[in-house]
Amino acid sequence: MKDTTSFLNRFFARRETAEGAKRCLERLFEAAREGIPSIAWPEETFSPNVPVVRDGDHYYLDKFWKLETHLLQHLRRLKEPRILHATFDADTYLRAIQDAPLAEAQKRAMKHAHL
Repeated sequence: MKDTTSFLNRFFARRETAEGAKRCLERLFEAAREGIPSIAWPEETFSPNVPVVRDGDHYYLDKFWKLETHLLQHLRRLKEPRILHATFDADTYLRAIQDAPLAEAQKRAMKHAHL
């Protein structure tokens, strides 16, 4: 397995001419195999056809960047409060409070909340 791993690292890294970019790609692929989606690395310039995304001082494989971005978009959407517009009949609400098995203080609080 180690020989295959080294081969894949070299295969993708040989697309780059700069030594720093080659080392960065090799480390990025090693990290991906370890389940680490990004690595911190000094600034490098990659060829346009290399599937790498830079965010600050971290580099991601493009597929991890897309998955992480998609997940964050959904988490932000779920975090936003949603206002549910419900319609109710005020008279029905007040009658339900009167008929409910509540203490008088609870009934007054619910009537007050309705106003």
